[in-house]
Amino acid sequence: MLVLLLASTALAYESPAQNVLFEDEANLYESITYDSGWLPSGSPVAVAFRINAEGGAFVEMEGESWMEWPPVLTQGFTPYDEAGWFALDTELGTSVDMKIDIWGYYNEFALAETGTPFFAETTFTPWLLPDGEVTVVEAAASGDTTELFNLSYAIVAGIEVYLTTQLRPDAAASFQGLRVTTGNEVIDIDGGTAVHPAPSTGRIDLDTVFTGLYGGVLDLVFVPTFGACISPFGCYDVASFDIAAPLVDTAFEQDFPAVLVSHPLPQADIDVTDYDFGDVEVGQIATFELPVASLGDLPVEGEIGILGAGEFRVFPDVVFAQGDTVDGVTVTFAPTFTGPQEAELLITTSDPAHPEIRVLVTGNGWEEDKLETIPSEVGCGCTSAPGPQPLAWLGALIGLVALRRRSRRG
Repeated sequence: MLVLLLASTALAYESPAQNVLFEDEANLYESITYDSGWLPSGSPVAVAFRINAEGGAFVEMEGESWMEWPPVLTQGFTPYDEAGWFALDTELGTSVDMKIDIWGYYNEFALAETGTPFFAETTFTPWLLPDGEVTVVEAAASGDTTELFNLSYAIVAGIEVYLTTQLRPDAAASFQGLRVTTGNEVIDIDGGTAVHPAPSTGRIDLDTVFTGLYGGVLDLVFVPTFGACISPFGCYDVASFDIAAPLVDTAFEQDFPAVLVSHPLPQADIDVTDYDFGDVEVGQIATFELPVASLGDLPVEGEIGILGAGEFRVFPDVVFAQGDTVDGVTVTFAPTFTGPQEAELLITTSDPAHPEIRVLVTGNGWEEDKLETIPSEVGCGCTSAPGPQPLAWLGALIGLVALRRRSRRG
């Protein structure tokens, strides 16, 4: 008959949650240049704008990694509320040149340079993966029309040209999550989990990479107005027009720098695979100390039951060993009948790499044979036969004892 002495409820284990911070920068506007050329073409007074844009988007997302088992080593990621930050930070460098070809006077010269920052930010709850409540965030720096230049230049005595320029920017960036790669597993939906093979050590180390999709738009509209002031006639506008400069419209995937996620795990060490109690007399008890060592950073917890019909017992039926310590149980063999017996100790542990450990125990029950007392006078009620009777009686006694012994052993 099969006997299993184990707790009826399965135990669940978990590793302490580990903080995770993903950080990344995307150069949405790296090395963007623009040259408008002379505008308006053929005008006696014309301007040219050159633009250089730098900067991009910044992302931070914070949460924690958790891990639980059994039946398998499962990892998931839980974000912290409003622990995501997305920002657009761009510097726009603009220079303006002027060309004058009026009344026999011709000159080209650089008027001025200026830098214009664009910054916008927003907070959100990560991870922006598909099926989440929030899957995309945007940061926009579409400012109001502002004055970029207000310049004047004297050509000759009594003649001056002037330039005013308005800038209407439209800068925006977007970000959404695509997947998390942890170890060799991929999580591509919000709330998803990854299953890892259990390591044979007391820790699992996982390189974790977040992959996102960035989008960027940068459109500028310049509105230059230039004219001349002639003494004593006054000032008048020569031209005013819009210059559209669509600089960026892009979208691309990008991996965040890898983050190492390390979870401590229990690691059990039981170096005994079998134990033989040998011959134990019926009615006596033999004992065996079974050590259970913890080699990891987390304690080893376990329950011990007995598989088999042998007369073996274990006490206690649970183990608990803190990291770098040894716990143990006592196994007993107390036979009540003769003959060989065997059973298995089934040890269920919190070690995900060794959820079950089996130890074979054997023993043999025995008891000493006892001779029956033979009466000193034996009467057979028969006529004595000729010959030496004492010798004949001794032979009969020896035969009787041999018969009884054979009967017991059979």
